[in-house]
Amino acid sequence: MKKYLCAVMFAFLPATTAYSQTDRPISLWLSILDLWSPAVKLGLEYQLSNNMGLAGVFGSGSINGKGMLEVGAQYNYYLTGNFNNGLHVGSELLFTNVTGTRTGYNTSFSVNAIGLNPYLGYKYSSRYGFTAILQGGVKCMYATADFVGRDFTSSPATPQAEGLLNINIGWSF
Repeated sequence: MKKYLCAVMFAFLPATTAYSQTDRPISLWLSILDLWSPAVKLGLEYQLSNNMGLAGVFGSGSINGKGMLEVGAQYNYYLTGNFNNGLHVGSELLFTNVTGTRTGYNTSFSVNAIGLNPYLGYKYSSRYGFTAILQGGVKCMYATADFVGRDFTSSPATPQAEGLLNINIGWSF
C-alpha cells in the first residue's frame, strides 16, 4: 500500500509545484522606449535550447509625424543562467522604412535602412511569468533615401553608427 501511495504522490507532484523557469519557452515583449515616438515595437522570442533564443521583431508607428515600419529578428546566446534569466549577447537584424511628405515643397520621401546591431543584455523572468529585458549595444545601419518632387534625387547608401538601448517588458509562458 505504501508503494502505491508514493506512486500517486509522485504522479501529482508536477501539477502542484510552481513552474521552473525553463518551463517557459516563449517570451512576448513590448519595447518601452518606442512608446514615446509614438510607436509600438513587439517581439516574440522562442527558446531554441537552454541558452539560445530566436526572436521576431515588429514595429509600427510614427517618428516626427512620419510613418514608420520595422521588421527584424534577434538571436540571443545566454552566457549565464538560462533562457528565462541571464546575461546574454545577441545580434539584431532590422529593416526600417520611414515615409512621409513635406508640405509646401510638394515632396514625398522614403528612407530605407537595414542594420546589424550587436548588443549585451540581461533578461529576468519572475516565477509568475513577468519578463524584463535590458539590452545595450551599437546600431550599425545602412540607409538610403528616395525623394519624389522638384530637384530631389535618390541618395546612395550611407553607413551610420549610434548607441542602442532596448528596455522591454512582457510575459513568458
